[in-house]
Amino acid sequence: MNFWNGLIDGVNNVANVIFQGILFLLPDSPFKDFKFPPEIESFLGYLNYYVPFAEIVTIALGWVTCVGIYYSYQLILRLISAVK
Repeated sequence: MNFWNGLIDGVNNVANVIFQGILFLLPDSPFKDFKFPPEIESFLGYLNYYVPFAEIVTIALGWVTCVGIYYSYQLILRLISAVK
């Protein structure tokens, strides 16, 4: 059992190194330093009380991710069937 745990830990470490290497190659987000003007920021605080923008963005991001995975899966299946 220790052998399998060690093997899984080793594979996990290699995957983490590869993933970190891929992330290192990507550019920084252009929206990281974006700031609203102060008069709009105070208004957004009141508006966010009634319309939860953070939750809306989280749900939309999850939905877009699921749709993207679905279309990627469909594309892979079509490519596999085209090769046959």
